[in-house]
Amino acid sequence: MKMLRNRTNCRKMKHRHINTKSWTQEALDSLFERGDLPDWLELKRAVIRKPSILIEFAKCAKRHPENENWSRIFVESCQKDIDAKKSKK
Repeated sequence: MKMLRNRTNCRKMKHRHINTKSWTQEALDSLFERGDLPDWLELKRAVIRKPSILIEFAKCAKRHPENENWSRIFVESCQKDIDAKKSKK
């Protein structure tokens, strides 16, 4: 998986033929098909900042039933971190 770095030195997954830095359905599909652990961690950080990404993630996860268990664990983990962030406010 090729990675790019933006101005703040954050990792950005280079999705096959997708020219985006947001988590679109295409980017999520690419993550399911080719992503490695750092890519998933990048998504998790994005979800914690913007929980609505989980809605798009859930749609994408339905197209990738081979990753059903991982998807469920990922959502649960994100939700715990989102709840923890809310409780700190």
